Amino acid sequence: MAKTYTHSPHLMLHGAVVVNDTALTQDLVMLFQTPVKVLLSILPCLLFLYGNGVMMFSLLRKPLLLESLRYVLFGHLLLTDSLQLLVTMLLYIIAATMVRMISYVCIIVTPFAGITVKMSPLNLAVMCLERYVAICFSLRHADIATTRTTGVAIAFMWTVAHLTRSASISYLSCWRTQASLCQGSFTDKLSSS
Repeated sequence: MAKTYTHSPHLMLHGAVVVNDTALTQDLVMLFQTPVKVLLSILPCLLFLYGNGVMMFSLLRKPLLLESLRYVLFGHLLLTDSLQLLVTMLLYIIAATMVRMISYVCIIVTPFAGITVKMSPLNLAVMCLERYVAICFSLRHADIATTRTTGVAIAFMWTVAHLTRSASISYLSCWRTQASLCQGSFTDKLSSS
């Protein structure tokens, strides 16, 4: 419940209210503390997003870099990290401002955040595998590392990340269904006796 305060004109000093009420000062501190925390958290994120955007722009400007497997994977890593940063920044803003989300939006945003979190280690593992092939099988590297295999590797990474997230969601939904079935059968037994 919001508190309202009325102040007499003699308490005004250059447009500022002079009050010894601790509740008012606590409310004012909380009112200004949350936006400052959110702003201080968003500024570094925006700086990193700008850096990722500049690197992505420079990668896309050179057609020669788009033909090399390592640079395509690096661009994919930049993209997934930028998506992860955007989604987590959005979730932090929603949590800090205590905005209520529609459940359908939450069902879409939260698993997407989980998928993007799993993408970075998978992408790094594929990049290491590509470097391993380049070092150990240097004569066959040009045959193995093609744009087709890069596309297959990226599709595989998204599939693995999506399957692990879908498995956890289906487990939770199954657990919730079993809990509601148990509650229903328990209440049915109580009502019949």
